[in-house]
Amino acid sequence: MKTKNLFFVIIISVVLLAALYAPLRAQECYIVMKVRGEIVLESTGKVLKNGDEVCFADNIIFKTADAIAVVHSASKGRYTLRVNKSDRNELSEMITTVVASALSQNTGEMNTRSWEVNADALSELKNEFADVYCVVGKSRIFADGGTFPMNGKNNFQIRYLYEGEKINKDLSFSENSFFIDKGSVYIIDGKEIDASKVKSVSLYYVNKNENTEKFIRTFSLIFPDLEQLKKELSDYASDLSISGMKTEEISEELYSYTSDIYGSINYQGFMDWINANNINR
Repeated sequence: MKTKNLFFVIIISVVLLAALYAPLRAQECYIVMKVRGEIVLESTGKVLKNGDEVCFADNIIFKTADAIAVVHSASKGRYTLRVNKSDRNELSEMITTVVASALSQNTGEMNTRSWEVNADALSELKNEFADVYCVVGKSRIFADGGTFPMNGKNNFQIRYLYEGEKINKDLSFSENSFFIDKGSVYIIDGKEIDASKVKSVSLYYVNKNENTEKFIRTFSLIFPDLEQLKKELSDYASDLSISGMKTEEISEELYSYTSDIYGSINYQGFMDWINANNINR
């Protein structure tokens, strides 16, 4: 594919996008709640930003393949606008570049060998993660104790490259769960690092006694600004409450919204965080 495909612009009518989600009326307009990536409103040529208004007949231009816009209407609810999977093929060269960087996973320093593990337990653990994994506060992740026993010599480890240096971070654990939080991953020599310089991380299960390991998955790991997220979700929860939603429904909608924008999120950890901060009230 030619290099120009890196700059390929997909123009998708909101009419077509909306048809995938729900029937909408031509006069309906929506407020932009959140934008990830670069999206341009064709009629103005300006980059879409929070608080802008888009209407049913508007055309929007996705400048990046992973761009997402979340819009909301008091009468219609929330919709997520993104590039269709079939359209992403036109941007395969750009997508491949992202995947290639995510494949830089072999950051271990041990001369190790792998071993077979219970397929169901491994699959269940992999399903916790996605290409992008977002941690809100702290994620507590269950791992089958028979397959992945955790003690001083057997544990889960996050690995990544930072400024050319291979970093291995042992993750804390309790019984059959291990934890991921910013302090346990992005602190080196007692100082918080610039996480934007870490393209991806890889999760391994390591047996240091037998010098064996099992690769679990590679993903992008992000920790959103919690104060900013708290305000963002509180404002949205307030709108949902006014519309008549119950607390439980608000909690589920906040989880769905946050997952759409930021990536896969540990469900229980997220619910614990919004309850502790009274965000769903």
